[in-house]
Formats: sequence, C-alpha cells, structure tokens
Amino acid sequence: MFAAVLALNSPSAFGQLVYTNSFTTTPGSEWSLRSTSVTPNGARRFLGPFATGTTSLTLTNLPPHAEVTLAFDLFILLTWDGIGDSDNGPDVWTLSVAGGPTLVRASFLNTFLIDKNSAQSYPDDTGSGLHDGRTGAVENNTLGYSWSGRSLDSVYHLAFSFPHTASSVVLNFAGVGLQAVADEGWGLDNVAVYAGPIPPVITVGPQNQYAALGDNAMFAVRAAGSVDLNYQWFFHGTPILAQTNATLSITNVQFTDTGAYTVRVSNPFSSVLSPPASLTVFGARPEKLWEFATRSGISCPPALGRDGTIYVGSVDGRLYALDTNGSNKWSFLTPSPVVSSPSVGVSDQIYFSSRDGKFYALKANGSNAWARSINSQDCSPALGADETIYEGTQNGSLYAYLPNGNGRWVRTAGGGWIESSAAVAADGTIYVGAPDGRLYAKTTLGASRWTYPTAGAVDSSPAIGSDGTIYVGSSDGRLYALSPTGTNKWSFATKGAIESSPAIGLDGTIYVGSGDGRLYAINPSGSEKWEFATDVPVASSPAISADGTIYFGPVSGNVFALYPDGVVKWVFPIGVGVFGASPALTLDGTLYVCGSNKVYALKTSSGLARSSWPMFRHDPRHTANAGLPFVFPPTLFSPTLQSDGQFTIDVYGEAGSTYQIAVSGDLNSWSVLTNLSATTFHTLIADPQAASYQQRFYRARLFP
Repeated sequence: MFAAVLALNSPSAFGQLVYTNSFTTTPGSEWSLRSTSVTPNGARRFLGPFATGTTSLTLTNLPPHAEVTLAFDLFILLTWDGIGDSDNGPDVWTLSVAGGPTLVRASFLNTFLIDKNSAQSYPDDTGSGLHDGRTGAVENNTLGYSWSGRSLDSVYHLAFSFPHTASSVVLNFAGVGLQAVADEGWGLDNVAVYAGPIPPVITVGPQNQYAALGDNAMFAVRAAGSVDLNYQWFFHGTPILAQTNATLSITNVQFTDTGAYTVRVSNPFSSVLSPPASLTVFGARPEKLWEFATRSGISCPPALGRDGTIYVGSVDGRLYALDTNGSNKWSFLTPSPVVSSPSVGVSDQIYFSSRDGKFYALKANGSNAWARSINSQDCSPALGADETIYEGTQNGSLYAYLPNGNGRWVRTAGGGWIESSAAVAADGTIYVGAPDGRLYAKTTLGASRWTYPTAGAVDSSPAIGSDGTIYVGSSDGRLYALSPTGTNKWSFATKGAIESSPAIGLDGTIYVGSGDGRLYAINPSGSEKWEFATDVPVASSPAISADGTIYFGPVSGNVFALYPDGVVKWVFPIGVGVFGASPALTLDGTLYVCGSNKVYALKTSSGLARSSWPMFRHDPRHTANAGLPFVFPPTLFSPTLQSDGQFTIDVYGEAGSTYQIAVSGDLNSWSVLTNLSATTFHTLIADPQAASYQQRFYRARLFP
C-alpha cells in the first residue's frame, strides 16, 4: 500500500513513519523506476524485477529528525553467483544514501547446486567476510522462480539506521555485475522509512556455534532502529555480566558453557529479544594429517586410486593427483574449471569432465588417454562392471563410453541440463535424474526400463540399497524410495529442495541433507529417525563409517561428525565457499574434505562402513556402482618362467587387501594356490608346481 509522505512541523523523540509501500498498485513518481511484477507463487506484487542498474526513492518534506531508519524486503531472484564461481560473478547489490553513506554493498549467492564453488559476503560487505549462500535469508524458494526446473529465489528482511538531518533524502538501490533480469534479478517489497528512531529490529540474529574444549567461541547480532542501540547477552535466560556489545566472546570454553544464548537489543522506546542460539562443546577435533591448496576453489569431492592417490578437481581448471602425504604428484590442466568429481576405473584410468565441455580419461601418470567433446560439465561419471563410463551432459543426453574412448551409445534423459550423476545397480541398470523431474532407468544397452516423475528437478544422485531400492531426492523437497521396477515404496517430505545425495548406514538408515538446513536420518520404512539442524541449506552428501559416525559438510564453513543418534561428535572448520564437496572416507579411516581452495586429510576413529551405499558415489574410487567392491579387484600379469623352472605371477592389487589366488588345469576345477595379504601394489607369488602341467590357469579374487 502507498502512503503519502507525512509533513510534520515539530520534532518528535519517536520516529515518524514517513513512507510505506507494499506495491499493491503502481508506485508514484517518488521512484525513478516504477515497474512492478507478481511472484509466480503467492501472487505477491513487488517493485521490479531489476538487474544491473539503479532505482532511486526520493522523499521530501521530512519532519525534523536526527536519523533515518529504512526497512524493506529484498528479493534475490534466480542465478546469483555470490562472490563469483566457475560461471560468473561477483553478483553484488548495494544501497546508498545520496550524499551520504553506503549502507550495504554485499554479494548474494542464490544458486545452490552440487557443482557450485562460491560464497556470499552478506551479511558482511564485499571484502569483509565470507558466508554460505543464503545466509540471513528468511525465505528460500517460496516465490516460484525457477531455472532449468530448479527453484531459485530467496527473501531477506533488511533494515538500516543512519544519521540524517536534511528535509529530503534520496535512497539508491542498485544491482552491480548482474546478467539479464531473466537470469539474475532483484526486487523490493514492504518498504518503510522512518524519520527518527524506532523500536529496534534484529536483522541478523546470533547463529549456532561449535567449539572444542578450551577453544574460543563468539556470537554476534545485527540490528537497526536507531543509531545508538544497547545490548545485553543472556545464558539460559540469565544476564551475563558485562556482556553489553553486539558481539559475545567466550574464551577457553568448557562443557558448562554448553547451552542457549540470547541477546536483548534495546533503545529508549522498546527492546527485542533474539531467538536462542546454541553453543555446542565437544572434546577434541580430529587430527589434521595435512592440507593442500589449489589455485582456486574446490567444488567436487575427491576420489581415490588403487595406490591411495587422491584425485580432485579445482576451479583453476586442473585435476590434481596428491599422494597420501598431501604432496602434488601431478596436475592436468584443462581450459575451464573442473567441478566434476572424478571416478577411477579398475584400469587405473581417471575419468572426469571440465567446464570446457569435454570429458577426459587420464592415465595414472597424468597423461591424457583420450577426450571427447560432449558438452559434459558438471556430472560425475559412473562405471559399469566392465568399466563402461556413463556421463550426463548439459544438453540432456546420457553417454556410454568404453574405457578406450569408443562410444557405445547416447540416449536422451530429460532434455535439459543434467546435474544428477548416474548410479549403476548390481544388475547393470543405470539410474539418472533430470531437470524435467524424472528419474530415468536405462539398460546397459541404453534402452528405457522405466521413468518415475517427481514434482521438481532431480539433481540428487541416486543411492541404491542392498535390496535394489533406489533412493533419490528432488527439488520438490522429497526423498523417494523406488523399487527396482520403478514403483514408489514411500517418500519422505522435507521443507527444502534436496540436492544432497543419500548415503546408507549398516543398519539400513538413510541419511540425506535438505535445503531446509537439516540433515535427516530416515528409517528403511520411510519414517524419521532424527534430524540435525544447521543454519544454511545442506547439499553435502554424508559419509558413514563402520562405527556409525556420520560425516557431512561443509556447512557454514564446518565439517560435522555426528554420533549415530545425531549428537555432535566433533566439528572441524575448513572455510566456506564449497557446495556439495562431500567427504570421502577411506577404509583405513582417513577422511578427505574440501573447504574453499583446500583439501584436508583428517584422521578419524573408523573406516568406511561396508554398507550398500555408505558415501557419495558409493565407494572411495567413486564408481557409483552397487555391484562393485569397495577395493580394487586384483589384476594378474602373465606368468614368468624362472631359471629354477618355477613360474612367478605379478599380482597387481590394493595394499591392505587380501586376495585369494587359485589355479586350474581346465577352467572347471579350481584349487587355492595361496591367500595373499597385499602390502604393496605389485606382489610376486610363485607356483612351484606349474612346470608339472601342460597348461595352467590362474585367477585372483578378493578374499571372501
């Protein structure tokens, strides 16, 4: 609703409402740009949308005053890229007073896809801090704006107070560095301007904090209503002595500091109490074994090779190969950011995509085996039992390649940009989600088995249970459990889009993150077991250890370890700016996590659970195949005749694994030659009886 400017002739201690507008009708000449729109959901009329450029609000005949307070709703629409990522940015929004201060100059991150590596500055100004996307938003995906089938909008309640005495004021609202309004837009609603102080308003409340015993912790609040505000912090409702600033610092935290903290913000007219924020204190952080920095951000989880090599892509365009001590063995440069998580075949080839549109296969020494231009950018490849590689593309196609680079087939899957990485069942069926809201099931020959429709884009990568049940999330906020024949067994509703890919524990519990900021533990029947709340959307896919610990993150710059009942075990800070860079856990308990531009190796209490699908892409080498083992199968090289008449065989396996080597004279009857506990990757074994046979066959299996 538009309200005319109030012309008051005498000063008042309490601020006067001089302007308000909820834009139910076209605004007046006080605005330099007057176009309005209606949101697709909720039919909320607002001023905008705008992209790069300025719209100004001019108010005159203000009553005598010493300060002005401005409050409004800011709509951030579609694909804002925050401080900048592999696509575009920075995407900045500013508010300034003509002839006066700049009240905010902040970047906003709206996109929340698994391939994003970025952050936003808000609630800080650009250059002053980094936060996860949508930090401080009071609404997410409520307005009905979408991009390629994905809901992308957020709403912020903003308020600012600034010194001002003139009889007129010009407020400049502007977008900076944005693309077209159909790609990155913004709008205003519920604008209110007061001449003079008003009761305080909390714009950004204190956030939950986590600290190891003996560390420091800090809470902060942002508020408006008057230039001078008073603060009082409380612990479990009791005032904390001498804690009267906008920040609360707690040094040398102890378990007795665990609990709920609030802050009362006041001025002479009123006061407001913040919602509670919790401090969680835990015993100790895990040991950091090493860290490695790339030249830019990392937005894809690492994969592991046979010899423990860690392969990880970076926005700097490189795929890095790190040894188990964190040293760089080699890097392979592509022309564009690498946001696809690699997969490692039994051939030791590494498969991944780059934003240059090419799909690459590298040899273990870092040389290029082959590359194909298929417009593949974001998806992580899945591997068949015969090492057929399945990869989705930006044009909605699913490709199948042989390890030598020859194409097997290409099929349409949804006709839009595929963000979901394919998964392969034990029977070879390939499952992949699409922006048209469907999960597609394909045979090994590319034929369609079935499709299942959801009510939103399917960007989540499927996980497959021991009985063949497919678990997959949708932007409609539901986790679906589908039978191998494509029928719905159950669905579990969250309050946000599910970008996270599920993981499955030893007891069949399904763990998945949601855009509502929660990690959910769901029983195999589809009922909720527990939920763990964070401050921002959770796109990370969990990893589950053999002792039941659940690892996920980064969220708000932290990687979390939870006990099986959902209680915090520890929290490790790694920095913001990574979405979906899920943890990778090895069988020996080393946890690899990514934060900003770094890879961290952490020592944990237990190795990866050997459940049906315990982590993103199923296993440490990221095969995404429910039928493949967690370790590399052995390879036997041709027997060599020694001078003493014996044959020796080179067994190429994975250190730490046990293999059974068997022999046969006719390929029908087999006997055990030896059980080999590999301590290196090449192990020579001898067959002293080989010279006694005209023909001899050998096979190696993972020890039962």
